[in-house]
Amino acid sequence: MTARRARLAPLGRAAALFGARDGAAYAALLAMSATFAVLPLFVTIALAARWLEEPDVLYAAERGVFALWPKLIARPVAQAIEQASEDLSVAALPLMALAFLVLAGNALDVLRRGLERFYAPSHAPAKDALRQRFRAFGYAGVAAAAAFGAALLVAAMVDLPPTAPAVEPATPPPGAGPLLFAAQTLGGLLLVTASLLVAHTRLARGRLSARAAAPGIAVSVVAWIASVNLLALYQTHVAPPQTLYGPFAAAFATLLFFFVGAAALLYGAALNATLLAES
Repeated sequence: MTARRARLAPLGRAAALFGARDGAAYAALLAMSATFAVLPLFVTIALAARWLEEPDVLYAAERGVFALWPKLIARPVAQAIEQASEDLSVAALPLMALAFLVLAGNALDVLRRGLERFYAPSHAPAKDALRQRFRAFGYAGVAAAAAFGAALLVAAMVDLPPTAPAVEPATPPPGAGPLLFAAQTLGGLLLVTASLLVAHTRLARGRLSARAAAPGIAVSVVAWIASVNLLALYQTHVAPPQTLYGPFAAAFATLLFFFVGAAALLYGAALNATLLAES
């Protein structure tokens, strides 16, 4: 029992560090900035898909991302994407892409600052803020291009029926239901893990090696999966978003979903910082 407590003790110390360095506040700020970037991202993909005359690209992107979301959130967000993309013309594509880059770059800059709360020494000199912000824009652009390329590849390989607004089609391609579900879930987890690895090792000052970042990333992924499932149960059986927030249910539910993920991410950083300090 003593050995088990010793192994679990860093988790408690990481929680204390998370609270001491305003982890919850940065998680809330990160959740808000990420929520603002979601709709412009998908509307940009929708307009690009219309421009390329490849509607399956949007469906593939929705299925890949929303496979890891509670359906109570994914369905209204998909409906909002469909409505927004129908109301805009293809000529709005450049401005919508620019809006996404600005909002997503801001979210990544908030993430960088949150990670630096745990990784960067307090006496470390700050880098040029403007250069860091443009660097975040670059990361956002590369991530969006990679997501669009993956969706284009899936759309070319699999005959996907439309998913908006239902997200999950009633009649998936014959024999592809379990395969697509496994590919979506495992692919989504792989994408989340790879994104966390880049964030921990490349984004902030005090960059970690992949080996040093691994414990926090693993705990973040497990905590995020558990908390999202608990959140889905809470919103289904205890407090449905429509009951609490009325017409703003989708926005607030999405914000809560991102807050849970951001808190798990920053707690992983606190755990890595704790383990590094003890070693």
